[in-house]
Amino acid sequence: MTAPAMAASPPEALLRRAWPRGPRILAILGVAWAAVAALDPALALPAWPAVAMAVGAAIWARRRRQADPVAFAGALLSVVYAIDAQVTPNLGADSRSYFVFLPSALRGHGVDFGEAFAELGMRDLPADSWIRRGTHPVGPAIVWSPFYLLAHLYVLAGRALGRGAYAADGFAAPYLRAPALGTGLAVVAGLLALWSVLRTRHDRGVALVAAAAMALGTSLPYYVVVQPMMAHGVVFAAAALMLWAWVAAEREPTRARWALLGGLFGLLVLVRWQALVAGVLVAALAARDRRRHRIQAAHLVACLLAALAVFAPQLAVWKAQHGRWITMPQGAGYVDWTSPHFVDVLVSADRGLFSWTPLALLGVLGLVLGLRRDGLLAGAGLAVVALSAWVNGGVRDWAGGDAFGARRFDLVLPLLAVGLARVVEATARAAARRPLLLPAGLVAALVAWNLGLLRLHARGTFTEAAPLEDVAAGQAALLRRGTARVLGGLVGARGRDLAYRFFVGQYFYVNANLGGTIAVGGDDARWLGEGWSSPRWHEGGPRFRWALYPMACVVVPLASPFTLRAVLTARVPRRLETQELAVLANGTTVGGGRLGPDWSDVPFTLPAAALVAGENQVCFQFSRGWGEEGQQVGAQVSRVQLP
Repeated sequence: MTAPAMAASPPEALLRRAWPRGPRILAILGVAWAAVAALDPALALPAWPAVAMAVGAAIWARRRRQADPVAFAGALLSVVYAIDAQVTPNLGADSRSYFVFLPSALRGHGVDFGEAFAELGMRDLPADSWIRRGTHPVGPAIVWSPFYLLAHLYVLAGRALGRGAYAADGFAAPYLRAPALGTGLAVVAGLLALWSVLRTRHDRGVALVAAAAMALGTSLPYYVVVQPMMAHGVVFAAAALMLWAWVAAEREPTRARWALLGGLFGLLVLVRWQALVAGVLVAALAARDRRRHRIQAAHLVACLLAALAVFAPQLAVWKAQHGRWITMPQGAGYVDWTSPHFVDVLVSADRGLFSWTPLALLGVLGLVLGLRRDGLLAGAGLAVVALSAWVNGGVRDWAGGDAFGARRFDLVLPLLAVGLARVVEATARAAARRPLLLPAGLVAALVAWNLGLLRLHARGTFTEAAPLEDVAAGQAALLRRGTARVLGGLVGARGRDLAYRFFVGQYFYVNANLGGTIAVGGDDARWLGEGWSSPRWHEGGPRFRWALYPMACVVVPLASPFTLRAVLTARVPRRLETQELAVLANGTTVGGGRLGPDWSDVPFTLPAAALVAGENQVCFQFSRGWGEEGQQVGAQVSRVQLP
């Protein structure tokens, strides 16, 4: 006789019953935790445990061989929110113009944005300013509104419980951070929709590479994390969802699917008016399917009515703002329809699509390659890219203000992903073993380039034109510093010296700067660290740079440490009269001095014990700052003389 089967233990039975919902519950809890951490900086809630929860939920689902999109989406979203928790929202560019709809509605001011702009630091706008009257779509604010209301309830609940960290005024930190939550959720939904589209045409690996490339190798991460209050993340999401609905209507053209396609097209135009050019996709599909008798007029009527219904809020806003149902708030001359900068928006180093986002060029190439196999989507997609370039090339500020990359091409990113997937597939087909290794490596290199450029832009290194040789040098510097941090974390100062020897190999008194002079106001910028202005000159004095408050640093690379007796030539802004300064070597205070209003030499000593082999940071820390040329400055510095 066989032994009777043992009954499942209570914990195992409980896990089996909980399995269908367990990963989802864990993922939702992780997302909620990360969302609170992103919403409330004063709470100082660590966000990475939330990521561990959500990612653990996705792994749990995967190990049980149950692909759960909710758990997977939760893992992605928790990562986005955890990053948002570390970043202060950037209100630059057009962010405030998109945001003002929300506090104005909360306070019952409708489309009168004067008070909202004043609260956001724009108090000097004339009453008849076209910015004050509203120049941007209402769609992004509508997408963000549930999260803005949740922020309002969060603040009210905190105040009711005696936690008065924030005023319930619509402008406190949780309100300003709420759009980031909406943008993050929209982008994750868009990426999942894009993944679904790519899976209808390619295998899992190709789809993953193409979707990841759009998520990390374009302007998208900048407008999800650094400036989430801009519309671009929401536009990408709407475009990806519309493409998903387009593919569904192409495969099975029911009236409901055509209505959904129309509604999502209306949403896309609601969040970016220029996205009207995406109507080429709808028109091309409608023309083909009508010719083949796959759809009836009722399908097109449902599509049109749904689009108008979703776009109606913008019509109402225009009517209230400008007295017309349809208008261009920036004025009739805002767009030159001859598109004089058509080529610039594609190839210029001043934020051209292909120069700042090389993956886009591969995407266009893939759409061309797809004309034979998937002519309708590839051809219409190329037309949308071309029309977007034509419109963007006619806009008065064609480079996009202080944009990161070609931000106005946000609506074509899903189409470029379709083309990129075609390139990845073709490249993989040419490889006999490990077919995805080569295309994935190429995409990874371009993603790394994009993320490096993003960091340089966020630090202010490149805000407009980005000359290729300068970008390459900046990327190399980022690689060097990253390698130094990793090796330094592993083996300390010796690791940092090894990185310096490999990437630079220049040392004072050995093969560079034999005299030990750092001409701060001259051509020795390579020896300057952070905290300096551009070179200046006042009549009757030496060339100098402003040392910015609170600290400015120089770099002193040494083959081996030894004591250095040095001199700083500087003076303070005359209105400060005197300035106390401390000298730090690699973060250790080693001396100090006082500056007056006249040029003078301040001696200081860098002891060998505070120095290391390799790169040394010698910093001057100031006790006071003074506003000068839009910056807080500590001193004028012309020279650092080492022995």
